[in-house]
Amino acid sequence: NAYVNIAWREEDYASVRRHAETQIRIEEQMGGPAAQRVPAYVWLGQGLERLDELDDAEAALRKAVEISESKQGAPLRRHYFVALAHLAALLLTRGKPKEGLAVAEHSIAVGEKSRGTEAPLLVAPLQCVGDAERALGDLPAALRAYERAGAIIEKHPQDIERPYLVAQYRGLARLQIEVGERDESRASLAAAFKAAGTDPTLAVERGSILQALGTLSGTDDPNAGRAELQQSRALYRSRL
Repeated sequence: NAYVNIAWREEDYASVRRHAETQIRIEEQMGGPAAQRVPAYVWLGQGLERLDELDDAEAALRKAVEISESKQGAPLRRHYFVALAHLAALLLTRGKPKEGLAVAEHSIAVGEKSRGTEAPLLVAPLQCVGDAERALGDLPAALRAYERAGAIIEKHPQDIERPYLVAQYRGLARLQIEVGERDESRASLAAAFKAAGTDPTLAVERGSILQALGTLSGTDDPNAGRAELQQSRALYRSRL
C-alpha cells in the first residue's frame, strides 16, 4: 500500500496499477476477508483511469463496490464510500450522468451516515451530483449541490484537498456561464487558477482554466484572451 501511495504521488500510474494488482493477489493468497481487497481495487481503478483504460477502470471500481456490499467480511465504511465516490466520478467522465448521479447520491448517503451531513469528504460526491445534474439539464439542482459543497468548504477550509477546491470553482464557472453570468464565471475561473497554485500535478487543470478564461474573454474581444490561450497551450505541452 505504501508503494501505491508513492507511485501515485510521483504520477507513475503504471506502477500504481502493478502494485495494486500485487496487493490484490497477495490478499487472495492469504485468504483474508474479501473486504480487505477493497482499497486495492479502488487504487487499481484510479490507476487504470489515468492510463485511459476506462473499461478496466470501471470494472475495478465496480468490483470494489461489489465486495463492499457483499457479506464477505465487514468492510470499513470509508472504503465503501471512497469506492462509490470514485465510481460516480468515472461514470461522469464516461458520459453516463444518469448512472453517475445515482451512485454519487448513494455515496453521499453513506458518507452522511458515517461522518455527518457537513463532513469534508462529501465535497467530491456533491460536485459529482452538480456535474451530473448540469449534464442532465437541471441547472437549479446543479447549483444547489455546488452551493452545499461550497458551504462545507467554507466551514472546513483546511480539510479540503487542493484538487477538489479547484474543481469547486471550475464547476461553478461552468454553471455560471450557462446561466449567462459571465462576470461571475470569470471570477470563479480566476479563483480556480489561484487555488491550483504551482502544483505540478495540476498543470492540466491550470491549462484547462486558462483555456476557459481565454475563450470567455475572446467572445468579447478576439485579442483579449490570446495570452491566456498561449499559456494554456504551453501548460498542455509541458505534460506531453
